[in-house]
Amino acid sequence: MSRALTVLFTLCFFHLLPLQAAPALASLFPQDQQQDQQQYQQQDQGPAYENFSRDQLDNLLSPVALYPDPLLAQLFVAATFPDQVEEAARFVRGNGPNGVDEQDWDVSVRAIAHYPTVIGMMADKIDWTTSLGQAYVNQSTDVAFSVQHLRRLARSAGNLQSSEQQEVLEHDNYIAITPYQPEYIYVPVYDPGIIYYRRPYYGPAITFGVGFPIGAWLNLDFHWGYGGGWGGLYYTGWRSEGWGSGCWNCGWIGRSRGRVSFQNNVYVNNRYNNISVNRNVINRSVNANIATIPSTEVSATTTSR
Repeated sequence: MSRALTVLFTLCFFHLLPLQAAPALASLFPQDQQQDQQQYQQQDQGPAYENFSRDQLDNLLSPVALYPDPLLAQLFVAATFPDQVEEAARFVRGNGPNGVDEQDWDVSVRAIAHYPTVIGMMADKIDWTTSLGQAYVNQSTDVAFSVQHLRRLARSAGNLQSSEQQEVLEHDNYIAITPYQPEYIYVPVYDPGIIYYRRPYYGPAITFGVGFPIGAWLNLDFHWGYGGGWGGLYYTGWRSEGWGSGCWNCGWIGRSRGRVSFQNNVYVNNRYNNISVNRNVINRSVNANIATIPSTEVSATTTSR
């Protein structure tokens, strides 16, 4: 894409060692997921989409690659509906999360709206959000590769471990991050310019704020490594076995099932087996002046693609 788009971070990030190639995950996400499409049109038609490079994707995803998987899964889908994200953020700022279930936004946007800091960040940085949605729609395999690559970097640097807030699981060279507490999910706060490369000089690499409730709206997860490398998002239906026998990253579902009203058909319904994304997001123009992402305290500039 000729327009300025990719997120690149502060000077400390620019001068760090280049990101190293990770083991191939070529089949982790289907490149063009066969998903039902919402009849959701964007009015602003921008230039034709041009793929992000691997380094550009790492820069784009680094603020959220360490989010817990059930939240990250919803964030990827919600990012394809930027207009709804902005509307949801306005609603939450005025009313709090109460009432979001009754809104007519995509189910992923309603899910994220239960977490005010996350929906607020996405709306405040709508160009970053739009770029993320465009990448997910057009490069889902590459997005998955980048998430796993960044997690391995943070793990190798000694900055990604299990804690009272999150469980870090490894299986066949894949890393899953899931909620540890059965009732609460925590949004990590970290500096991407440090966490993927070295231990901080003082204090923890990751901090957490107040826990947010786990609810039926967290109805998606990742197939990390399932079937010998195939992956992608899937609808859990709040089944304790997740995607099936041998699901190694589904323990959080079993821990939370007894505390969640998963019979709520707003979020638990077989129609969600087909995950809808808004492919028209690739036609949306993105402002070159992408600014700071507050949850990670990182300044951002742009570069031509």
